[in-house]
Amino acid sequence: MPARKGGDGPSWSLKNPATLAVLGEVRHGHGCRPVLAWILRGNALLGPPPGPVQMEENLFMSTDPRLAELLASRICHDLGSPVASITALLPQAADPAAHEILAETTVELGARLKLFSAAFGASDELAWGDLAPLLLGAPMAHRVRFEVAEAVGQLQPGRVRLLLAAALLAAEALPRGGAVRISRDPDGSVALLPEGRDAQWSPTLVRLLSGGSMEMAIAEGPRRVLAPWVVAQAAAEGAELGLALSAAIAMPPLLIGG
Repeated sequence: MPARKGGDGPSWSLKNPATLAVLGEVRHGHGCRPVLAWILRGNALLGPPPGPVQMEENLFMSTDPRLAELLASRICHDLGSPVASITALLPQAADPAAHEILAETTVELGARLKLFSAAFGASDELAWGDLAPLLLGAPMAHRVRFEVAEAVGQLQPGRVRLLLAAALLAAEALPRGGAVRISRDPDGSVALLPEGRDAQWSPTLVRLLSGGSMEMAIAEGPRRVLAPWVVAQAAAEGAELGLALSAAIAMPPLLIGG
């Protein structure tokens, strides 16, 4: 299967009636989860929402239902800010200043939808070099840089989901901003290193990697859902996951086996 090109994806425009329909659904909370499943399939702005059978085929719906529900809540939250900005400014769209902000926010939301579709939906193969452009859509991209080291090769869909979710989790380790450095060894293993002031891995992740309970991790709610999600994805991919702990390293990288 060919890699998805960086420019491919749904047509996102304020003139598209489907765009406005999605904005209204997410903004007002009507049918958020069906719309979300629709987004995760990469077809949010291309056609009607899928029926129950189609939704069940999505990875999002095939994992632990509680984990899926938490992830749905988290994604809706992360989409809420740009959606709220767009809907608030739509009545003022004729004003040049408001239109400029609308255009910028629309681009931001489109990038976020594309990232979430690849990270949590039925993604295609992806070239390693296409990770960085996708991560520009991260909710924390305004304060965290994603520095992806040069490498070659294609990533299988499951690996794409795992690496993108792990990158988002690494960004959460930077409450004051900074950089997430992502590198890949020839054997396919990947290291993610958050660097910044007060950098600290999620306590939920640390507990899970130390043999902690997935039940307790899920009970922590949507704010902490990326840690159990990444662990679950690694297990599904058969990939080893761990922190490279060392007395000489204040902030250990997260290692994902090849």
